Amino acid sequence: MISRDSCERGQVLIVLVFVLVGLLAAVGLAVDGGTAILERRRMQNAADAGALAGTRQLAAHLCDDSPDEAAIDAAIWDEIIQYAERNGVRDPSNNVVADYLAYDVDSNDVTVTGPVGSGDIPAGSLGISATVMIERPTALLTLVGQDTAAASAHATAVTGPAR
Repeated sequence: MISRDSCERGQVLIVLVFVLVGLLAAVGLAVDGGTAILERRRMQNAADAGALAGTRQLAAHLCDDSPDEAAIDAAIWDEIIQYAERNGVRDPSNNVVADYLAYDVDSNDVTVTGPVGSGDIPAGSLGISATVMIERPTALLTLVGQDTAAASAHATAVTGPAR
């Protein structure tokens, strides 16, 4: 006669495996999720700094009215890239997108006028929009199939109208 205890041997092992997998996924989510939140904050800092630095360069150009727009455009792009890199954006030439913005004071409307780094500054541009991205490998979520985590952020800075 087979005892009941011998038929149920090993059930605890199966339950333990499921519990451990669930626990590992929860710890991975906490560790890698926390890192993703940190990276998102860093990317927001990079986007904010890049947009402000680029707008500062644009405002200086609007005040001195230099005829060499290609050099000013390159200086604005370099400033945005530099601030993004200082804030942790790896390979910023591929992970930063920036555009010139026009601002309508009456309607409080902001419109994109063209990309930064194209060689010219579109007429009516009074600000910069910057978007930065980063992708990092995960630490623990790799065990459940999530190899990378990405973070991005967007910022806009506008200078006052030249009068």
